Amino acid sequence: MLCLHCFHLWPAESIYCSVCRLPFNARKCGHGHSNPHSRSLQTCLICNQGPLTGAVYGLPLTWLNRCLAFLILLFAWRWTWDHIGLVLRTLWRVSVWAVSVAFDTKPQAVTGSLTSGLVWLLGLFIVSYALPRNRGAFIRTGLQSGIRRIEKLFRLVWSTVQRLL
Repeated sequence: MLCLHCFHLWPAESIYCSVCRLPFNARKCGHGHSNPHSRSLQTCLICNQGPLTGAVYGLPLTWLNRCLAFLILLFAWRWTWDHIGLVLRTLWRVSVWAVSVAFDTKPQAVTGSLTSGLVWLLGLFIVSYALPRNRGAFIRTGLQSGIRRIEKLFRLVWSTVQRLL
């Protein structure tokens, strides 16, 4: 809450400005009842007690907080994905290089083969959900066992590389 009289910031749930010692957006009676900010009003509308305190206008800044939080999340999201993308690109290039060295071929040929293979596997996985239950499950189980075998192969290659280094 921004006090428009002294321009101090207060928490959103504040009722009074501690510098001006006046309530935000309402005039109060001795019992603490809120009354409209009208200057012509002399007594409380609830208990008919007077005089009423003065009041200052307060500007709630919750919309500004939400906009700032959204911008911070947007930048964090972008930063995170940039770095995840960098790590994934690096892993891709290292794996292409390792396969091209292992099979004594050009990296461009390996990239094309790996990309088309991954596209086919992804397509097969997506199509498996459109098939009847038992056939789709059979394809997904086969894909998962193939992925486990590839995982074991990568672990074997990684342990061999670590022993060599």
